[in-house]
Amino acid sequence: MPNDKIEIPGLGTFVPDYWESGELGCFKQIIAFRNSAPELVVYPNGTKPPSLEAQHELLDRFQRFSAQVEEALTNFPTQLREECRLYEIPCDHVSDRQMLDELSWTNIKLDPGGTIECYARLPTVTTNYDISFGFNRQMRLYRVQFDG
Repeated sequence: MPNDKIEIPGLGTFVPDYWESGELGCFKQIIAFRNSAPELVVYPNGTKPPSLEAQHELLDRFQRFSAQVEEALTNFPTQLREECRLYEIPCDHVSDRQMLDELSWTNIKLDPGGTIECYARLPTVTTNYDISFGFNRQMRLYRVQFDG
């Protein structure tokens, strides 16, 4: 099991995070992203850090995500409003722009399968639930749901 931090060129230094069992779960670091400080999470290859090839792919995917996230979130307010209706959470007092601007990102996971899974908070809508959302390989938002 790796015990040390890993350096991914272009993304920075990641620290290992272990499950209670002692098994390596992921590598993570805190980053600055859209007025938040989420954890950027990458996953090992078994018990080893990502290969050099995987590191290049992770950097490329994160850079594309960063460049395209505003456009990818275009339908986020509509999808969040649908989720609010399911949970009977009032959200009419928050504009679409506020929903986007006030998202407080808590983590961004560069999943091994090529998707990006994220968690964020939006206290102007709810303090009971985190918002979980996912982006596919084409950086399109494919899921918005509450988690809590």
